[in-house]
Amino acid sequence: MERDITFDYSVWTFADDFQIMDLEVQDPNWMSKNLIHLLSCEPVANLIQPLTVEFTSIEQLNSDYLGIGLIELVSEELAMFLEPFVNAEFIQISVLYKNKIANEKKFFVMHLFDQISALDTNRSEFTEYSEEAGGGINRIKKLVLDKASVGVSKAFVISEISLFCVSNELAEKIKMREFRGIRFMPLGTYQNISPRSSD
Repeated sequence: MERDITFDYSVWTFADDFQIMDLEVQDPNWMSKNLIHLLSCEPVANLIQPLTVEFTSIEQLNSDYLGIGLIELVSEELAMFLEPFVNAEFIQISVLYKNKIANEKKFFVMHLFDQISALDTNRSEFTEYSEEAGGGINRIKKLVLDKASVGVSKAFVISEISLFCVSNELAEKIKMREFRGIRFMPLGTYQNISPRSSD
């Protein structure tokens, strides 16, 4: 029987709620104009418009990982660390804090190119939304990765459920550097409430 590689990977997520709360994109139309590019598997740095994000707390400014919807923001230090390991581009943003441009710390959008249909649908256990509701995966009881689809990628998004995963090897390297705001959960024990839930 083929070895299950699911337990070789972890879910990359946020350590605290403040990392995804109260971050504000200055241009309210930026998401609708640019998010489609960030779902691409190709470089888009020359296609998207400049992004300015307002931070509301010093904790956010001190973090190395933040998020707005499907957008992953990483500090310059984390971006430089990840660059040799992940198939991605890092696009610098402007940061506002207390109505001023914060130059003391730089942040980047992390645009992962490896957005993979990685779910082994034969071995995973899940329910789906009805066709009337738009289809797609609703709840996952057991998640199994498709080895052939994942290949040698160390960091990727499971496209069916927009779940950010990294190899355990890379997760351990990140932990050793003590970057702030990152939490890893074993992918092999992952169960979700709903990929579309706002909870």
